[in-house]
Amino acid sequence: MIRFAAFALSMSLSAAAFAADEPKPAPKPEPPKPAPKADEKKPVDPEVAFKRMDSDKDSKLTLEEFKGKKKGDALAKAETRFKKLDKDSDGKVTLEEFKAGQGKPKKKA
Repeated sequence: MIRFAAFALSMSLSAAAFAADEPKPAPKPEPPKPAPKADEKKPVDPEVAFKRMDSDKDSKLTLEEFKGKKKGDALAKAETRFKKLDKDSDGKVTLEEFKAGQGKPKKKA
Protein backbone atom coordinates (compact mmCIF):
# COMPACT_ATOMS: atom_id res chain seq x y z
CA MET A 1 0.00 0.00 0.00
CA ILE A 2 2.85 2.35 0.76
CA ARG A 3 4.31 1.64 -2.64
CA PHE A 4 1.00 2.52 -4.27
CA ALA A 5 0.78 5.77 -2.30
CA ALA A 6 4.34 6.65 -3.22
CA PHE A 7 3.66 5.81 -6.85
CA ALA A 8 0.47 7.89 -6.86
CA LEU A 9 2.29 10.82 -5.24
CA SER A 10 5.12 10.66 -7.75
CA MET A 11 2.63 10.51 -10.62
CA SER A 12 0.74 13.56 -9.35
CA LEU A 13 3.98 15.48 -8.95
CA SER A 14 5.03 14.43 -12.46
CA ALA A 15 1.67 15.53 -13.84
CA ALA A 16 1.96 18.89 -12.08
CA ALA A 17 5.46 19.38 -13.46
CA PHE A 18 4.30 18.37 -16.92
CA ALA A 19 1.37 20.83 -16.74
CA ALA A 20 3.74 23.62 -15.71
CA ASP A 21 5.90 22.94 -18.77
CA GLU A 22 3.04 23.27 -21.26
CA PRO A 23 3.76 26.05 -23.71
CA LYS A 24 1.55 29.08 -23.49
CA PRO A 25 -0.30 30.03 -26.64
CA ALA A 26 1.47 32.71 -28.66
CA PRO A 27 -0.19 36.13 -28.59
CA LYS A 28 -2.24 36.89 -31.65
CA PRO A 29 -0.44 39.25 -34.00
CA GLU A 30 -2.05 42.62 -34.60
CA PRO A 31 -3.72 42.89 -37.97
CA PRO A 32 -1.74 45.07 -40.40
CA LYS A 33 -2.83 48.67 -40.73
CA PRO A 34 -4.41 49.45 -44.07
CA ALA A 35 -2.14 51.26 -46.48
CA PRO A 36 -3.15 54.83 -47.27
CA LYS A 37 -5.13 55.20 -50.46
CA ALA A 38 -3.35 56.72 -53.42
CA ASP A 39 -5.56 59.81 -53.38
CA GLU A 40 -4.98 60.42 -49.64
CA LYS A 41 -2.03 62.69 -48.98
CA LYS A 42 -0.40 62.95 -45.60
CA PRO A 43 -0.17 66.62 -44.63
CA VAL A 44 3.37 67.96 -44.76
CA ASP A 45 4.63 70.46 -42.22
CA PRO A 46 4.98 73.79 -44.10
CA GLU A 47 8.38 74.41 -42.50
CA VAL A 48 9.68 71.04 -43.68
CA ALA A 49 8.35 71.62 -47.20
CA PHE A 50 9.90 75.11 -47.28
CA LYS A 51 13.32 73.82 -46.20
CA ARG A 52 13.21 71.07 -48.84
CA MET A 53 12.57 73.62 -51.59
CA ASP A 54 15.12 76.16 -50.33
CA SER A 55 18.08 74.64 -52.18
CA ASP A 56 20.54 77.49 -51.43
CA LYS A 57 19.45 77.66 -47.76
CA ASP A 58 19.06 81.44 -47.71
CA SER A 59 15.62 81.18 -46.00
CA LYS A 60 13.89 82.56 -49.10
CA LEU A 61 12.39 80.76 -52.07
CA THR A 62 13.00 82.08 -55.56
CA LEU A 63 10.60 81.22 -58.37
CA GLU A 64 13.09 78.66 -59.70
CA GLU A 65 13.33 76.94 -56.31
CA PHE A 66 9.56 76.99 -55.94
CA LYS A 67 8.97 75.50 -59.38
CA GLY A 68 11.49 72.73 -58.76
CA LYS A 69 11.08 69.96 -61.35
CA LYS A 70 7.45 70.67 -62.20
CA LYS A 71 6.39 70.49 -65.82
CA GLY A 72 3.40 71.40 -67.94
CA ASP A 73 0.22 72.40 -66.14
CA ALA A 74 1.84 71.99 -62.71
CA LEU A 75 4.53 74.48 -63.74
CA ALA A 76 1.95 77.12 -64.68
CA LYS A 77 0.08 76.55 -61.40
CA ALA A 78 3.34 76.88 -59.46
CA GLU A 79 4.11 80.24 -61.09
CA THR A 80 0.63 81.55 -60.26
CA ARG A 81 0.85 80.29 -56.69
CA PHE A 82 4.32 81.83 -56.23
CA LYS A 83 2.97 85.26 -57.25
CA LYS A 84 0.14 84.92 -54.71
CA LEU A 85 2.54 83.89 -51.94
CA ASP A 86 5.02 86.72 -52.65
CA LYS A 87 3.01 89.38 -50.79
CA ASP A 88 5.70 92.09 -50.96
CA SER A 89 6.48 91.35 -54.64
CA ASP A 90 10.23 91.18 -54.04
CA GLY A 91 10.60 88.03 -56.13
CA LYS A 92 11.20 85.86 -53.07
CA VAL A 93 8.91 84.00 -50.67
CA THR A 94 9.88 83.95 -47.00
CA LEU A 95 8.86 81.21 -44.58
CA GLU A 96 6.27 83.54 -43.07
CA GLU A 97 4.74 84.26 -46.50
CA PHE A 98 4.81 80.54 -47.28
CA LYS A 99 3.05 79.60 -44.03
CA ALA A 100 0.46 82.36 -44.45
CA GLY A 101 -0.37 81.08 -47.91
CA GLN A 102 -0.98 77.51 -46.76
CA GLY A 103 -4.48 78.24 -45.45
CA LYS A 104 -6.62 75.68 -43.67
CA PRO A 105 -6.75 72.08 -44.87
CA LYS A 106 -9.74 71.25 -47.05
CA LYS A 107 -12.39 69.02 -45.54
CA LYS A 108 -13.32 65.88 -47.45
CA ALA A 109 -16.97 65.35 -48.17
